[in-house]
Amino acid sequence: MNITGKFQELSSGSDLNDVAKMDEKHFPHPWKLSDWMELDFSKHVLVTWSDETLEAFALFGLVPGDDTAHLYKIQVDPAMQGKGISMLFWSAILNILKQKAVKSIYLEVESSNDRAIGFYKKVGFACLRRVKGYYSNGSDGLMLQLTL
Repeated sequence: MNITGKFQELSSGSDLNDVAKMDEKHFPHPWKLSDWMELDFSKHVLVTWSDETLEAFALFGLVPGDDTAHLYKIQVDPAMQGKGISMLFWSAILNILKQKAVKSIYLEVESSNDRAIGFYKKVGFACLRRVKGYYSNGSDGLMLQLTL
Protein backbone atom coordinates (compact mmCIF):
# COMPACT_ATOMS: atom_id res chain seq x y z
CA MET A 1 0.00 0.00 0.00
CA ASN A 2 1.24 3.48 -0.83
CA ILE A 3 0.91 5.62 2.29
CA THR A 4 0.71 9.34 1.73
CA GLY A 5 -0.09 12.26 3.94
CA LYS A 6 1.59 14.73 6.21
CA PHE A 7 2.95 14.22 9.72
CA GLN A 8 3.28 17.33 11.80
CA GLU A 9 3.66 18.62 15.29
CA LEU A 10 0.98 21.17 16.09
CA SER A 11 2.21 24.18 18.00
CA SER A 12 -0.97 26.17 18.46
CA GLY A 13 -4.69 25.70 18.95
CA SER A 14 -5.60 26.67 15.39
CA ASP A 15 -5.93 23.08 14.11
CA LEU A 16 -7.53 21.45 17.14
CA ASN A 17 -11.11 21.26 15.89
CA ASP A 18 -10.48 18.11 13.82
CA VAL A 19 -8.51 16.54 16.68
CA ALA A 20 -11.39 17.20 19.09
CA LYS A 21 -13.87 15.70 16.61
CA MET A 22 -11.76 12.56 16.18
CA ASP A 23 -11.35 12.28 19.96
CA GLU A 24 -15.11 12.58 20.44
CA LYS A 25 -15.82 9.99 17.76
CA HIS A 26 -13.39 7.30 18.95
CA PHE A 27 -12.61 7.69 22.67
CA PRO A 28 -14.97 6.50 25.41
CA HIS A 29 -14.20 9.60 27.51
CA PRO A 30 -13.33 12.36 25.02
CA TRP A 31 -12.15 15.82 25.94
CA LYS A 32 -14.26 18.87 25.12
CA LEU A 33 -12.99 21.25 22.46
CA SER A 34 -12.33 23.78 25.23
CA ASP A 35 -9.99 21.25 26.92
CA TRP A 36 -8.03 20.90 23.70
CA MET A 37 -7.92 24.67 23.22
CA GLU A 38 -6.40 25.12 26.69
CA LEU A 39 -3.35 22.96 25.93
CA ASP A 40 -0.06 24.60 26.83
CA PHE A 41 2.19 23.72 23.90
CA SER A 42 5.28 24.36 26.00
CA LYS A 43 4.23 21.35 28.10
CA HIS A 44 2.50 19.18 25.48
CA VAL A 45 3.40 17.60 22.17
CA LEU A 46 0.57 16.96 19.72
CA VAL A 47 1.50 15.05 16.58
CA THR A 48 -0.99 14.56 13.74
CA TRP A 49 -1.10 12.70 10.47
CA SER A 50 -3.42 13.93 7.74
CA ASP A 51 -4.05 12.93 4.19
CA GLU A 52 -7.21 14.63 2.96
CA THR A 53 -8.61 14.46 6.49
CA LEU A 54 -7.14 13.85 9.93
CA GLU A 55 -6.15 10.18 10.11
CA ALA A 56 -4.27 10.02 13.44
CA PHE A 57 -3.17 12.03 16.44
CA ALA A 58 -1.08 11.50 19.57
CA LEU A 59 -0.87 13.77 22.61
CA PHE A 60 2.02 13.70 25.09
CA GLY A 61 2.62 15.62 28.29
CA LEU A 62 6.11 16.90 29.04
CA VAL A 63 7.59 18.16 32.28
CA PRO A 64 10.17 20.91 31.73
CA GLY A 65 13.61 19.64 32.73
CA ASP A 66 12.52 15.98 32.62
CA ASP A 67 13.30 13.53 29.83
CA THR A 68 10.09 11.50 30.17
CA ALA A 69 6.91 11.94 28.12
CA HIS A 70 3.45 10.81 29.23
CA LEU A 71 1.29 9.51 26.39
CA TYR A 72 -2.22 10.79 27.12
CA LYS A 73 -4.01 9.86 23.92
CA ILE A 74 -3.23 8.19 20.62
CA GLN A 75 -5.73 7.38 17.89
CA VAL A 76 -5.52 6.09 14.35
CA ASP A 77 -8.81 6.26 12.48
CA PRO A 78 -10.29 2.73 12.63
CA ALA A 79 -10.73 2.75 8.83
CA MET A 80 -6.94 3.13 8.51
CA GLN A 81 -5.96 0.50 11.06
CA GLY A 82 -4.30 -2.67 9.81
CA LYS A 83 -2.71 -0.85 6.85
CA GLY A 84 0.70 -0.06 8.31
CA ILE A 85 -0.26 3.46 9.33
CA SER A 86 0.22 2.89 13.07
CA MET A 87 3.86 1.85 12.73
CA LEU A 88 4.64 4.68 10.33
CA PHE A 89 2.90 7.19 12.61
CA TRP A 90 4.72 5.82 15.66
CA SER A 91 8.07 6.20 13.89
CA ALA A 92 7.29 9.86 13.12
CA ILE A 93 6.26 10.41 16.74
CA LEU A 94 9.51 8.92 18.05
CA ASN A 95 11.56 11.17 15.77
CA ILE A 96 9.80 14.25 17.14
CA LEU A 97 10.16 13.14 20.76
CA LYS A 98 13.85 12.30 20.32
CA GLN A 99 14.42 15.82 18.95
CA LYS A 100 12.98 17.05 22.25
CA ALA A 101 15.49 14.89 24.20
CA VAL A 102 12.80 12.50 25.47
CA LYS A 103 14.41 9.31 26.80
CA SER A 104 11.32 7.37 27.91
CA ILE A 105 7.56 7.28 27.43
CA TYR A 106 4.98 6.00 29.87
CA LEU A 107 1.23 5.44 29.59
CA GLU A 108 -1.77 3.84 31.16
CA VAL A 109 -4.04 1.50 29.22
CA GLU A 110 -7.19 -0.37 30.19
CA SER A 111 -6.23 -3.99 30.85
CA SER A 112 -8.99 -5.25 28.52
CA ASN A 113 -7.78 -3.19 25.53
CA ASP A 114 -6.01 -6.09 23.84
CA ARG A 115 -5.47 -4.32 20.51
CA ALA A 116 -3.73 -1.33 22.13
CA ILE A 117 -1.69 -3.53 24.46
CA GLY A 118 -0.57 -5.63 21.48
CA PHE A 119 0.57 -2.52 19.64
CA TYR A 120 2.43 -1.13 22.66
CA LYS A 121 4.24 -4.43 23.21
CA LYS A 122 5.10 -4.61 19.49
CA VAL A 123 6.82 -1.21 19.64
CA GLY A 124 8.74 -2.12 22.81
CA PHE A 125 6.72 -1.03 25.83
CA ALA A 126 7.12 -3.10 29.00
CA CYS A 127 4.48 -3.49 31.69
CA LEU A 128 5.53 -1.89 34.97
CA ARG A 129 2.47 -2.83 37.02
CA ARG A 130 -1.25 -3.48 37.08
CA VAL A 131 -3.46 -1.12 39.11
CA LYS A 132 -6.75 -2.63 40.26
CA GLY A 133 -9.80 -0.42 39.63
CA TYR A 134 -7.71 2.33 37.99
CA TYR A 135 -10.44 3.52 35.61
CA SER A 136 -13.74 5.13 36.62
CA ASN A 137 -15.65 2.12 35.27
CA GLY A 138 -13.77 -0.09 37.75
CA SER A 139 -11.51 -1.78 35.21
CA ASP A 140 -7.84 -2.34 35.87
CA GLY A 141 -5.12 -0.26 34.27
CA LEU A 142 -1.71 -1.35 33.07
CA MET A 143 1.20 1.06 33.47
CA LEU A 144 3.61 0.68 30.54
CA GLN A 145 6.99 2.25 29.80
CA LEU A 146 9.26 2.46 26.79
CA THR A 147 12.89 3.49 27.02
CA LEU A 148 14.13 5.15 23.83
